[in-house]
Amino acid sequence: EIDLQCTADSQLIVMHDSKINRTTTGKGVVAEMTLDSIMQFKLKNGVSIRTRHQVPTLREVLQLCKGKVLINLDKADRYFEPFLPAYAYGSADQCLHL
Repeated sequence: EIDLQCTADSQLIVMHDSKINRTTTGKGVVAEMTLDSIMQFKLKNGVSIRTRHQVPTLREVLQLCKGKVLINLDKADRYFEPFLPAYAYGSADQCLHL
């Protein structure tokens, strides 16, 4: 199960919170930030230590998981229109979006 948020420039990212404060080295509201600005920051691990990883986009996750696992796209109903292009990634048969 992955949660989706949409950036100010209509890019879908994998992020549980509406803000990046808790899970990244940055601060701000996802919907008010561009993808490029979010990519400047690094993800934090479970004990808030900076990692070398960036916030993944939905496209990156779908490409990584293609043909391997079933993905439950949580909170996807809010972004139904921007989500439609995800089917072009060739992953429609392994995605649930309830």
